[in-house]
Amino acid sequence: MLDRMQLHRAILDHLNEPVLATDATGLVQYMNPEAERMLGWPLWEAVNRPVEDVLGGEVNWTGPSFMALLHSGECLLHQPCRFSTRWAESLERKLNVSPLYQGAYRCGTVFVFDKGLNPA
Repeated sequence: MLDRMQLHRAILDHLNEPVLATDATGLVQYMNPEAERMLGWPLWEAVNRPVEDVLGGEVNWTGPSFMALLHSGECLLHQPCRFSTRWAESLERKLNVSPLYQGAYRCGTVFVFDKGLNPA
């Protein structure tokens, strides 16, 4: 029988959507296999790197700045976003961003990317 942590990891690893999670400072702590494929970063190389580096150094969307969003605890739903893969391929996806909490403490941020194709 799986313990709770193993169950959560199994669920995230088998989601069809790319998922990336950071700690409270914006350093990558987790990516599921779909995120690894989309971004070109294996988890072991992305861990403890700033999320903006893993997303190509520049993340573009309307709304709050990227770092302000990480520190605000705000949620974004279906936010159009432009970022780059490890190989500098520009991608446009809709993105959901949500803070992660442990009790009242905001311990990180989770990013869930739409797997949709790039617009032509």
